[in-house]
Amino acid sequence: MVIPDLRGALAAVRSSAGISVLPTYLCAEELTDGTIVPLVEPEIPPLNTFYLATRRGSPPHPDLTVLHGHLLMKAQLWI
Repeated sequence: MVIPDLRGALAAVRSSAGISVLPTYLCAEELTDGTIVPLVEPEIPPLNTFYLATRRGSPPHPDLTVLHGHLLMKAQLWI
């Protein structure tokens, strides 16, 4: 089945409709309580690389400045 949303894929897996590749952050609770189980655990998990891009030479939008600050703060927890 093709499901365009990861939350829908998680719901399908929870209801035993099949298997899926899902990011850990999305299904951590289900993994912890045993609702779903990992079939494969790679030695080195895949990376999710996130880029925040802005135009060169223009002053940053205030919302982007706030977002940048939040990302830097949260990034300390990702490591």
